[in-house]
Amino acid sequence: MALSFWDALHRAAVAVLAVLFIVGLAMVFVPRWQEYRALQRQRAEAEDRLRLHAELLQRLKENQERFHRDPRFVERLAHDLGMARSDEIIFRFRERDEDEGAESRMPADPSTR
Repeated sequence: MALSFWDALHRAAVAVLAVLFIVGLAMVFVPRWQEYRALQRQRAEAEDRLRLHAELLQRLKENQERFHRDPRFVERLAHDLGMARSDEIIFRFRERDEDEGAESRMPADPSTR
């Protein structure tokens, strides 16, 4: 009977040590795993920003090349900025909402009709 008691105690001690070992590993690796996942998210965000900046850089390089080879592009940009040659007149038209346009055509005071 004494041998089986010691066998049971030994098995229980081994089981408790195994559980403590697993809990200890979890306490060490769970924070590291969370940190790893956070770093993966940061890396993905940085790669997205890098891709966006690379696309922007490509568009800027294309525009720079157009400045050198396309005089109509330069002229259109100058017109968009309000610049004109001395012999040109630039007309700008504002778009109005339908409601705003109807109200602006009506006099404010009905007695002025």
